[in-house]
Amino acid sequence: MQGLPEELAGFLSGAEQQAASAKGPRAPAIRRFDCPHCGGQIDLRAAGHTLTAVCAHCASVIDTSDARFEIVQKANDKVRKTFLEIGQRGALKGVTWEVIGYAQKSDKTGQYKWDEYLLFNPYQGFRFLVQMDGHWNFVQVIKEDIQKYGFNTTIWQGDNKFQPFLADRPVVRYVKGEFYWRVKKGDTAHTEDYICPPYMLSFEYADEDNTVAMAEYTEPEVIEAAFAPKNSMPKKRGVGANQPSPYRLGAYFKTAAMFFLFALIVHVTNLSFSANEVVSNSNRTIVPAERSASFAGVPFTIPAQSNVELYAHAPVSNSWVEIEVSLVNEKTKESFDMRVPIEYYFGRDSDGSWSEGGTANTEYFSMVPPGDYRIVYSADAEALRRSRSQFIKLVARRDVASWGNFWWTIGFILFWPLCVWMRVGAFENKRWENSDFPRMGSDE
Repeated sequence: MQGLPEELAGFLSGAEQQAASAKGPRAPAIRRFDCPHCGGQIDLRAAGHTLTAVCAHCASVIDTSDARFEIVQKANDKVRKTFLEIGQRGALKGVTWEVIGYAQKSDKTGQYKWDEYLLFNPYQGFRFLVQMDGHWNFVQVIKEDIQKYGFNTTIWQGDNKFQPFLADRPVVRYVKGEFYWRVKKGDTAHTEDYICPPYMLSFEYADEDNTVAMAEYTEPEVIEAAFAPKNSMPKKRGVGANQPSPYRLGAYFKTAAMFFLFALIVHVTNLSFSANEVVSNSNRTIVPAERSASFAGVPFTIPAQSNVELYAHAPVSNSWVEIEVSLVNEKTKESFDMRVPIEYYFGRDSDGSWSEGGTANTEYFSMVPPGDYRIVYSADAEALRRSRSQFIKLVARRDVASWGNFWWTIGFILFWPLCVWMRVGAFENKRWENSDFPRMGSDE
C-alpha cells in the first residue's frame, strides 16, 4: 500500500467533494495504449494518476508516467485469474468502487501470502481490499502525522489504543492492473502493524515513500454482497489480526451482575423472614460403654414445611467422630437419616505446618413436612475405641436461610460468563500466536 497522489487529496473531504458525490458516480475516463512488448491493448482506468500498468495479455510491467511507455519488468509470469478481476465493481460504505489493480504479497519467508486489491472511485480516490486466510480488510491511506517511538510501544488514536502486533518485510510476488505508484515483482518494504480490533494501523517504509494506512476488518459476507464474485469466498482460517472477538464478555458479566443483585435481594429477604428457630440443643459426654447407645433429644414442633439445620461439634484433635442422626416424626415414626462426620488433623512436615478438617460440621434436612419431631442419634469415635470419653454437641434449627444455596445460585449465574471468558482467552491466544508478541490470556 502506498501514499495517495496529491491530486486526489480533495477526494477525501470538503463541500466540493460532497456536491460532486451527490451527482452520483461517473465512469472514469479510460485511456488506451498498446503494450510495447506484445502489442496488446492496455486500458488505464485512473488515467492521470497511474504510474505503473501491467499488461493483461503478457504480464509485462510498464511505466506510464510518460508517453514512451517503457517496460519496467519483462513478462516473467503468466496472467493469473484472481478472486476479484480488474474492472469489477462493488459498493462499500455507500460508494461504488472499481478494482483497477491487484498485487499478491508474502512475508519475507514466502510462507504467508495475501491479496491486495486496489480500488478506485473518481470522487473518493483510492482504497484497498486486503484478503488473507479468508479475512478481509477495507484500507484507506491516511495523511495524519502519527508520532511513535520505536515498534514496541502503543499508539493512541482518539479513544483507540493500538498495540504493536507484527513487523515484517513483505515481498511483491505478482502484480496486474494499474497502480498510482511504481511497483513490480520482487519489490520489498518494511512494515509495522498495530491493532485495535476491528482496526489496524499499518506503517510502510519503502525507498520512495513512507505511508500510514488504517484498515477496518470487514466480514466476508459484506465483500460478497458488494462485488457478487463468481467464485466462492475464501474460507476463514484461524483468527485475523484485527478480527473483532465474537464474544462480548462485558455484556455477559453485566447480565450476571444483574442476576447476582437479584439473588442477593432474594436471599436477604429470606434471611429477614426465616424463623431460624433453635428447636433442639443437646450436649453430652459419651463414655466408652455408650458407644453403641442411642440418645434422644426433647420433642419439638415444625409448624410448616421447612428445612432443619443440624450443627454438630466435637473437640477432636488428630482424631475423628462419626454421628448417626435421625429426625423422627413422633406420630408416623417416619425418619430422615444422615451421617455427620467430624475429623480434625494437623502437624508439621518439611513444607511447614498443615491441617485438614475441623471440629464442627453443618448438614441440612430438606423439605421436612410439618409435625412433631425428635432428634435421635448415636456416635462412634476414635476416643471411644481407645476407652476415652467423647463430648458431642448437637444444635437443630428450623427454617434456616442457607448461605450455601445462595452461593450455589451465584455459581450457576457465573457459569456461562466464565465459559465465555475462557473462550475469549482462547480466541485472543489464537490471534496473538501469529504476532511478534505472542501471549497467554486475554486483555479483554
